[in-house]
Amino acid sequence: MKISKELQLIIYLLQIHLGKRNNQVILESVSKVGSWNRFVSLVIRHRLVVVMYTLLKDLSIVLPEEEEERLKQHFELERKKNFILNASLVKLNEVLEKELKVLWFKGVVQSQRMYNNPLLRSYSDLDLFIDQNDLHQVDQLLRSQGYVPFNDWTKYSKSHFSKYSEIIKEIGYVNEKTKVFIDVHWNLVFAKQLLPFTFSEIYQDSIQVDLHGKKIRTLSDEYNFFYLNIHGCFDGWKSLSQLFDVTMANAKSSEIASNFKAFLKSNRLSDTLFFGVELSEYLFNNRNETSLKLEENVLLLEDDSLLNKNEKHFRIKRLIRVSRFHGSFRYKLKTVEANIFYGDNQDLWRLPRQLFFLYYVSMPFRWLGRKIRRKKTLS
Repeated sequence: MKISKELQLIIYLLQIHLGKRNNQVILESVSKVGSWNRFVSLVIRHRLVVVMYTLLKDLSIVLPEEEEERLKQHFELERKKNFILNASLVKLNEVLEKELKVLWFKGVVQSQRMYNNPLLRSYSDLDLFIDQNDLHQVDQLLRSQGYVPFNDWTKYSKSHFSKYSEIIKEIGYVNEKTKVFIDVHWNLVFAKQLLPFTFSEIYQDSIQVDLHGKKIRTLSDEYNFFYLNIHGCFDGWKSLSQLFDVTMANAKSSEIASNFKAFLKSNRLSDTLFFGVELSEYLFNNRNETSLKLEENVLLLEDDSLLNKNEKHFRIKRLIRVSRFHGSFRYKLKTVEANIFYGDNQDLWRLPRQLFFLYYVSMPFRWLGRKIRRKKTLS
């Protein structure tokens, strides 16, 4: 499979962290780049600005003046945002851990795990994993630190929120002063069936990472690997940063990928969830075997127009992917509810459950009514 020289250089630069490339190979690849404008565009799109800018400086690779300035501007914005998010995480962790058990994942913590530097990975918010029973207490603590929820779920009845929390896995908070966003999760992935472990089980196996001199508790290597693959599959593996997350996590243990495959088989989950491992192996570990599916995904990594075209139908395609991962009818029904009802209309879930039944029953009659009215209008 042929990869453009610009994307190939990005992959070679990332492989330095895996010890698979030397400086001479990088310099030879630099001389073959046809468009530095496209190189910078790919770096920005694949959320690799900070690490790429740092590597280029370390290797004394100078871009054309205009593209150098463009990349530098994005780098400075990313670094500023990362510093704010790092400081916010450390402060919040100190407040929350005094009262209850919490786990941080993705973003800041993932950057520390991958690069041994919490500022190198691109991220836009903080992700907090909690026991759902602690949600009200977490809400009070976050509000005391200036964070408010996007939707004030506390004013709705318990029955309404109970229905909502069965399907939706997170609630977003924002600090209006610092503009820091936090997603509070009680399920790691979209559907509990895909990662059927309780918070207590995951917390029991959790580990600590050093972050600016503080101990931050996060997912174990195995649970983190499971999460990265399932979450990436839902996103459609659209960015190299996600695939490199998988590669770096896989490098920590020779058994972690085989454990994930065994987990999928034992829970009767689709092999599609393992595709991220195969794609990352091909890109970063020079695996020779190719397939039509691999070629299609690499093409998506290259072609912006294809990506934009797919985005128009992203919700529908995501619904199809999610429903395929788990076989039960009840799960597929919940997925439909989450995507059609809760995903698009944040007010609809406040309605009594009985109205959902009426909504389902009335759908064919409303469709028929629209057809009749349209026919009368045309006539």
